[in-house]
This record gives sequence, structure tokens and C-alpha cells, in this order.
Amino acid sequence: MRLDLVHTFLELGDATSRNLAFSHCTKGRLSYGEETITETNLLEIRRRQPKYIHLEAFAKHKESQNGADWEWHIIGSKRTLKMRVQAKRVQRDGVLKVAHQVGSSKKQQRKLLLDEARKNRMKPVYCAYCTNCQREKWKNAGLGKGFSSFHYGCLLAKAQDVKQATRRLADIEKKCIPWHFLFLPKNFWSLNVWWQGHAWPSEWSLHRWQMIERTYEFDGTADLSDAARGKWPTIDDLNRDTDRKFDKTGVHKTSDDDLARVTSDEAYRTRMRKADEEAFRERGVSLIMIVDVRHLADAGEERERMPQ
Repeated sequence: MRLDLVHTFLELGDATSRNLAFSHCTKGRLSYGEETITETNLLEIRRRQPKYIHLEAFAKHKESQNGADWEWHIIGSKRTLKMRVQAKRVQRDGVLKVAHQVGSSKKQQRKLLLDEARKNRMKPVYCAYCTNCQREKWKNAGLGKGFSSFHYGCLLAKAQDVKQATRRLADIEKKCIPWHFLFLPKNFWSLNVWWQGHAWPSEWSLHRWQMIERTYEFDGTADLSDAARGKWPTIDDLNRDTDRKFDKTGVHKTSDDDLARVTSDEAYRTRMRKADEEAFRERGVSLIMIVDVRHLADAGEERERMPQ
């Protein structure tokens, strides 16, 4: 179900925001860099969602070859969105440093990202890791007792919207989306529900209270304008023909090779992995996350399943 995938990205975006804030604490400063955050998140996404997520890692190559940290393919029944992603952490002092020369070539990372993504017909994307106090638009909302809203610690922006002179998240935040928007472009809040049950025979008159899984609801105050979403393609756009006018950068007709990467035939996947390893070596890519959304429900069907 689509919400299973959404919950995973919500919770890891929340954890990224909170962990990054903790690493900034005066008495507990820890190194929590972009590579650590990326690898931890992608591994956890795969662990939680093995039905939808395939993660392939190849021999590590220098990032300077393409200006990116990983490739991200979202495979739909009709179309596949392919992204080249560069992670950027907002530093403790609030600086978001986009200008960065890489390798002995001294080429600008942003230019490499744009050029290589264009060359391989992909969408160039920045993923900004940030804390709640560093955000303004996508800030954690204060809700009543028993309710909580998620921290949106992983924000995506099209690289074309991120200028090389960018120094603060505020410079680009209005053009960002939380990364779970790729699967369902809505804000969420959670309601903590407690269940009362008997831990001992009822005649003892003793009870146990147990926390059950949180219930997720739509946040009615969400800003869901096209400007906020940046007209990114949705799962519905990838699975069927829609009336929406979405940005087609990095969007391709789903190919046999795309489908081969998510086949249940392990022998075939092994052969595909060997072919990919050679191709990705040429592209300088060492990490790819593939999300299979072909069998996920349309947004309308999903809303009907939302707990009330």
C-alpha cells in the first residue's frame, strides 16, 4: 500500500532532522555528515520496504566524476523517473554551501551534476538535510496534546533552482518539497492511540496500557500548491496517463531494462546487476535506489483507506 512507503519516508525525514539537531548540541557534537546520513537512510528504506525498494551498491567511485551521491529510479507501469541526486547538509551555522570544487579538475560540483544528468537524460536534484530550526516554510507544526507533526528533514529541489551562490536554505526552501511528496504530496500529522487491555485475569482489576501503531491523518493546513510541489511527477503520472502537466525532465517510458531491475527472478536480477555494474562504472555511479511503484494504489483509492 502506498501509505507504507509514505510512512517510511516521513519517519526517516523526521529522524534526519532530529539526529542532525542532536549532532549540533554544544555538549554532544558529533560528526553526522552527508555520506553517513545518505547511506543510513537508503539502507533503512531498503530494510523497511523490501517489497518496493531495491538498493544496489557497486565499487565506490569518486564523486567528482558526476557531482552526485546516488541515482534514484522510480519505476511506474508506464513511465520511470530517473534522478541524479546530490546530498547537501545545512551546517551547524546555517550555511548551505552549494559552491564546491571537486577533484583535481577543480570543476564545480553543481555544473558536473547538471551536465552529467543532462547527458544521461536524468533529473538533477539536490537533497538538503536540515534541522527544524533551520527551516521556515517546512517547519514542524505545533499541535494539540496527543498529536504531533513530522519534521521534514530531507528536502528535494531541482538543481536548476539551486544557484551556485546559494548560502542559506531560505534561498531555495520555497522551491523544495519534502521527499515523501514523490509518493503522496500531502502534509501529515500523527495521533498517538493507546489501547487498554487486561494483563492479568480480570478479577484482579489490573489493566495494562499499550501504545499501538500511530495513526496518520492529512494535515488540513498543508500548502499543496503547484509552486510548492514544483510540478514533480506523481505515482499516478508514472502509472497511467493523467491530465496533469508535470515536469518531464528525467521521465522515460518504462523499459524492459527498468522492469528487469525489479523482477522477482533472482537469477535474472543477478545478470542485470552485472550489466548495470559496467554501465554505472562508466557513469561514475556507485549507489542506486530503485523504487517499484507499479502496483501502488491511485491517490483517490489510498485516501479511502486512510484511518478516520
